[in-house]
Amino acid sequence: MIPKYLFHYTTFKGLKDIISSGNIRFTRMDKLNDPFDGHIASPNFPDNVNEFRKFEYVSCWSGLEEESIPLWNLYKKMEGVRIKVRTSLFSKNTSLAEFTNFFVLVNRIAEIKLTLPIKIFENLSIKNVYGPIKIAYTDTPEEIYSDTIRTLISNEGTSKEIELLNIRFNELGLKKLHYWSFENEWRYKIGCFFEGFCARRPFFDIVIDSLSVMPEYIDVPFTSDIFSDMEIVFAPKANKTDIEELKSFLTEKHLNCIVKQSDIQYNGE
Repeated sequence: MIPKYLFHYTTFKGLKDIISSGNIRFTRMDKLNDPFDGHIASPNFPDNVNEFRKFEYVSCWSGLEEESIPLWNLYKKMEGVRIKVRTSLFSKNTSLAEFTNFFVLVNRIAEIKLTLPIKIFENLSIKNVYGPIKIAYTDTPEEIYSDTIRTLISNEGTSKEIELLNIRFNELGLKKLHYWSFENEWRYKIGCFFEGFCARRPFFDIVIDSLSVMPEYIDVPFTSDIFSDMEIVFAPKANKTDIEELKSFLTEKHLNCIVKQSDIQYNGE
């Protein structure tokens, strides 16, 4: 079941940027802190097939309502903030889509066009945010990419037989190794080919050589009513000056968010 609220750990500056811009930043999958995130390599395919991760972007959240010392420490060294928001933060216009192995919530958004200096990419755009999607955790790296890439044969048994590669982009980044399970992660995804990409192998090589032009981040607007019940928790070691500056900033923006100090007592450095 999709939770009503999700949680995100960030810096004081990060929160101010979110509020000021009205956007949530999505990070290209190969730039996430887990180097295996979105891996699709396997013995049957060349290593450079992992470059296709650059088509996918994610925004990572936690489903843990209770504060997490590992999350405080890993991301912001016990000095940032945690925000709590409704999961419907991108759109009220939603639907449910069925893919091979799962259902996913589709959030319709205003089209985001990508301006890229490569002819084959000149019409790429983002129209939907998918999720939130619960991450599954596994002990074996092979399971991370087991369902994402396969070979198809078109016109099999005829003189027009063609070998095609098919990548299920909707399956990318839905599994992580078990040592990340403390995050209890839910993520939103955006991508240009979420429903899949199928082409002859030579065309795949052309696309891979061009992927360096994909931006590292894409900012997606959120709905303004997320502030109605947003909750902000200050980290155990949050600086008093930062806290007062943020409170003043919220007042200037006429936001009446719930703000409170962490329940965790911490004396560490």
